[in-house]
Amino acid sequence: MDYKDEDEQVAAVKQWWDENGKFVIGAVVLAIAGNFGWTAYKDNKAATEAVQSDAFQKVIEASQGDDLDALLAAASNVQTSNPGSEYAQLATLFAAKALVEKGELEQAAAQLQGVMNSVTIDQPTGAEARLRLAGLQLAMDQTAEALSLASQSYPSAYQARALEVQGDALLAQGDRAGAKAAYQQAQNAEGGNALPLLTYKLNELADV
Repeated sequence: MDYKDEDEQVAAVKQWWDENGKFVIGAVVLAIAGNFGWTAYKDNKAATEAVQSDAFQKVIEASQGDDLDALLAAASNVQTSNPGSEYAQLATLFAAKALVEKGELEQAAAQLQGVMNSVTIDQPTGAEARLRLAGLQLAMDQTAEALSLASQSYPSAYQARALEVQGDALLAQGDRAGAKAAYQQAQNAEGGNALPLLTYKLNELADV
């Protein structure tokens, strides 16, 4: 199953937040509270972000070990103390990955569903959660659900992976021609040449 490097995922979310969230919040606060309110807000926000960052660091540290309970506890702490934050979303992705590695697919799917329900597909964690969930659905023989999820409108950076999952789902359903077409589209999409199994999959369908 293809998982994006967690460091790249953290960087992508923080970049989006830097470019969008802070400007929006800052404009609102300035308009309402003026300079004094803005100073107080910045101080409080900096303190809050420090706490969130520290809690998320514990998730990263736990993910480097083999104690699933410790990782889930650390992720739960971030999820409950900072619901809806980018830290909570990333903590959930870490938890889901660990659950998959332990064979707990249904629990992992539930974690990813939570992110999917709260984050739109145009955001990095939203797209990532959907593709990971589609992969889990394939592993659980839920091919129709996986195909539907992978067929949504993903940002260009995720399109190749989405098309590969579509191909996997179509192949599982016995549609070899459809699978080959999806794989070929994936190969031509942005980042398609970086998908390690795509060439192999196309070679396996050379007779189609």
